[in-house]
Amino acid sequence: MGQQEYEAFKAKLREWMNTHLEEYAAFEEAMNARDYAGCQSVIFQAMSLIPRYRRLMSDKANEGLFEHVDEIEQAARQHDLAGKIIRECEQPGKDSTLPAMLCWLYFGKSFERMVERCEELRRSPDLGFLQKMTMSATIRLLISRSIKLELRTKQDWDAHREAMRLAESDRVLEWAAGTLPAEDAGEKRKPGRPSTTKSLVDMFSPAVTHPDVLRQKIGEYITKRHTQTDIARLKFALDELRYLVVPINIKPFRDALQAEYGSDTRIVHERGIQEAYSRLTEPLLIGSAVSSRGGEAIIIREIKDFLSQ
Repeated sequence: MGQQEYEAFKAKLREWMNTHLEEYAAFEEAMNARDYAGCQSVIFQAMSLIPRYRRLMSDKANEGLFEHVDEIEQAARQHDLAGKIIRECEQPGKDSTLPAMLCWLYFGKSFERMVERCEELRRSPDLGFLQKMTMSATIRLLISRSIKLELRTKQDWDAHREAMRLAESDRVLEWAAGTLPAEDAGEKRKPGRPSTTKSLVDMFSPAVTHPDVLRQKIGEYITKRHTQTDIARLKFALDELRYLVVPINIKPFRDALQAEYGSDTRIVHERGIQEAYSRLTEPLLIGSAVSSRGGEAIIIREIKDFLSQ
C-alpha cells in the first residue's frame, strides 16, 4: 500500500468513526473496561484473520523476553492480512468490530491502554517470572512499534510515563491544584535557565497528519469564538479527537494559543478556561458528563467535525 492509498484508507476510517459514534464508543468502552472482554474480542478477531495466530502467540510467550515478532508478521503476510482488513472494512458484516478496532488503533489511545494493561499484569502477584518477562517484552514492542510507525513519539511516551507515575502517587491533589513542584511533575529544568513552553504545533499528536491545516482551523475558530467556554470546548474537542499529546494542561494550552493568535485575538485567563472545562467534564447525577448530553454534546460534535474536515 502506497502513501496515498494509506492516507485514503485512514480518511475512510476517520469518516466511519465520525458517522458511527455509538459503535466506536461501545468498542472503546470495552477496551477500557477492567475485564478482558474487549481484549478477548481482539484476539478472536486476530485468530479469524490469521489461523495460526494462537500457536504463534503461544510460542512467542514461551520465549520470555522476546526480541521480535517476525514469525507473526510473516504469517500475516502469508494470509494477506492487509487485503482481508481492507475488504472487510469496505463491506463490514452486521456485527463486525473490525472498523471500530482499526479506528481505535489509529485514532484512539490504543497503545497507551495496551501498555497499561501489560503493566498491570506484570505487577500482578498471580503471574510467574515467565509471564512477567513476556509482559515486559510486549511493553517494549508496543512502544518501539508505535514510534517506528510514527503513531507516537518518544515525547508522547515520556509524557504518558509521567501521567502513569502521577496516577499511582499521592500527589494528585497537589497536581490538580497546580502546586506540585516542577521536579515532581516530571519537568526537568536546568539551573539558571527559564523553562521553555511548547508551541501549539508541538502539542499536536501523531494523529494530526496536516498540522498547518489544523493550526489554521483553530485560528479561524479562535477569531470567532474566544470566550472561556469557547476555548474550553475547543480543548475538549481536541482531546476527544486525540489531536493533543497527553497530558496537556489548561495553562500551557492557553499560553500556546496566546503565542499563536494573541496578536489578533485576546485570549482569556487560564483560570476562567479551567472553570469552564471543569463544568464540561463535571458528572451529572445520571453519571455522564455535561459535555456528553444535550446542547453541549451537539456543539462539541460540530467543533470536532470542523477541526477534522
